[in-house]
Amino acid sequence: MRKLKLLILNLLVIFTFVVLLCLGSWQLDRKEQKAELLDQIKRTSYETISLDNIEITAENLNDWLYRKVSIEGRYINGLEARVFANLSNPRGEFGGAGYWILTPFIVKDNDVLIVNRGFVPQSNISNYPKYNDTEYDVSIEGYIKRYEKNNIFTPEADLKEKIMYLFNKEDLSEIFGIEIKTIFYIDLIDTSIDLPQSNETKLTFSDNHLSYAITWYSLATVLLFIYLYSIIKSRRKIR
Repeated sequence: MRKLKLLILNLLVIFTFVVLLCLGSWQLDRKEQKAELLDQIKRTSYETISLDNIEITAENLNDWLYRKVSIEGRYINGLEARVFANLSNPRGEFGGAGYWILTPFIVKDNDVLIVNRGFVPQSNISNYPKYNDTEYDVSIEGYIKRYEKNNIFTPEADLKEKIMYLFNKEDLSEIFGIEIKTIFYIDLIDTSIDLPQSNETKLTFSDNHLSYAITWYSLATVLLFIYLYSIIKSRRKIR
């Protein structure tokens, strides 16, 4: 019985040690991803470029993320989807719980580009201007953003109510009933209207991953030290 308890204890220590090492390595990997993201955000200070003058593919999308682009086209009348959000530290007047308002935008060759027009708080969700004029093209400006993928923690989109929880391309295609070929969407920059409140692209991120990694590795080291010390001490008692 004593040997079984000792075996279980050893396995538990080894398992915990491996988990702590994995958590530390995961934080180092997250630090690399965050460094790449922070480098991409520096592009927001670059000059605006016309989207007609560049070609964005799956292979070079990372090189264009957070670039400020301009594009001409027209919004599709009456089509909208919402992405639930909790906007903290807003640049504009409104924040808290609400929705990002997404609208299809027809560009050259009749391609569909999804535009995040901005944030609307829940208290104003039935009272904000919609684009109903499809007679004339408009010129818009915004940041290039990547679509997101649902994971096991993402609530299921309410396709009937057109409410999502991530910027998911497949859900948008189903909601709008149109094929979306573009591999990115646009975060609108337009301070001329109050709602939807645009220019709310998140551009600041904390980077504490190194300190987190050191914490996990330190805990693994302490656990290993205690484990080895207990083994040495028990052997001395046997002698």
